[in-house]
Amino acid sequence: MEREQMVYISAMQDSLKKKYGLLEKILAWTEKQKDLLSGQDLDIGAFEEILDAKEALIRQVLELDQGFQRIYVKIKNDLEENKQEYKPRILEMQNLIRQNTDLGVRIQAIEQGNKRKFEELAARKRQEIQGFRLNNRTTDMYAKHLANQHQEGQSYFLDKKK
Repeated sequence: MEREQMVYISAMQDSLKKKYGLLEKILAWTEKQKDLLSGQDLDIGAFEEILDAKEALIRQVLELDQGFQRIYVKIKNDLEENKQEYKPRILEMQNLIRQNTDLGVRIQAIEQGNKRKFEELAARKRQEIQGFRLNNRTTDMYAKHLANQHQEGQSYFLDKKK
């Protein structure tokens, strides 16, 4: 095995291991997001904190993926030509890729549930806002109606004597 190829393969394996660690962190934040969305009232500050943390982790995952892809492109032909020589390392990478994929699928399933919960919460809030607006309009119309009851020249008191 060529020393340079082994360095590249080790870098790819390290990248896959780091990605798994990042995906575990994303899973933990996604679970926190799920718990937050399960409550009656959404803490917007906490929700934004979770989104920011996940966004930073996702950026790191994308950087690792890009680095992995660049290395793979460099050594792809050598790996294919010398499959037997690299077989144990290739199998290990395939296993790491499978683990990352499984974790990604778990995260995606929870994310879909979170999206559904968020949409339900948003719909509920929209209804509350619409109800509030309707109540305000009704109150305004009633107040205007009362204000228009007294016309200029009318007396509030009726003279009972004729």
